[in-house]
Amino acid sequence: MSDRAQVESIGVILLVGVIVVSISVGGVYAMGTFTQSTDAPDAAVTGEVGTDGITLSHQGGDSLLGDDLRLIVRVNESETGDSWSDGTLSGGDNTFDPGESWNVSRHYDNGSLVTVWLIDDSSNTVLFRTETTVAAQDRVVSDVGGNIDAADREGEIEQSDISTPPSDDSAEDEEEEREGEEEEEEDEEEEEEDEEEEEEDEEEEEEDEEEEEDEEEEEEEEE
Repeated sequence: MSDRAQVESIGVILLVGVIVVSISVGGVYAMGTFTQSTDAPDAAVTGEVGTDGITLSHQGGDSLLGDDLRLIVRVNESETGDSWSDGTLSGGDNTFDPGESWNVSRHYDNGSLVTVWLIDDSSNTVLFRTETTVAAQDRVVSDVGGNIDAADREGEIEQSDISTPPSDDSAEDEEEEREGEEEEEEDEEEEEEDEEEEEEDEEEEEEDEEEEEDEEEEEEEEE
């Protein structure tokens, strides 16, 4: 065998070795990625974005360590720099447990496009993502002063659904009506008493007439 043929054989062997090593490394990386994904937390997270900030709610599943959570917020495609530590957990500790909520107060202009990601860094898993065009709630002025929200989770609130407390004038009118009714009842009672007295007087007159008739009869008999 010539030297040239030996060099070519060695080159082929080296090329095959490089391919085998590459495939092995790729397989190990793929297996490592798969194993990592199985360690991702199983948590149901929902969220709301409004003009006054962001609220995330833990609906159930695994508890999430605050140190492992990363928040990304973009407003109109520009990252804000907000982080998980900027908000407040309702539980008071650093663990996002089922049933708890997380809130951060921010001002977003009406019509802003807000995108929110919540990522578990320990498993590189996206736990929550939303993209919302925030809209300010309409305001309704009540008849007795002050403002109320015109929308809630169940939908729009109609003005007819709002109970209006009675004003001072209407309370006075009701009091006057009650006093007038009481006076009418008293007048009716007095009239009834007068009628009873009249009936008693008539009965007494009839008795007197009967007595007079009896006396006349007695006098006639004596004569």
